[in-house]
Amino acid sequence: MRAARHTLGPWAAHEWSGGWIVYGGRQPLAAGIEVARVNANGDENDRHEADARLIAASSELLSSCEALLDDHRRMEPHHEHLCAACIAAQAAIAKAHGGGA
Repeated sequence: MRAARHTLGPWAAHEWSGGWIVYGGRQPLAAGIEVARVNANGDENDRHEADARLIAASSELLSSCEALLDDHRRMEPHHEHLCAACIAAQAAIAKAHGGGA
């Protein structure tokens, strides 16, 4: 079974009365797709905001990671297995696509 594609970016985090909502898609915010909610509980709003902003950046981070890995493969095709950054990028990409831990 093929993994589902994620909601297209850009994503954006917006505060609401119960915490933060991350919207995605290429429509204006009002028509965007809710991707995630980070519910606030207690006085840890700074942490909740940071979590929501990280989630909002994840679509662009994934695309950047894939592009950097592709560039590295073209420039250094025989050293990919030795490069710690490439190994970490491969693991992160696999996790984002439903594989790995």
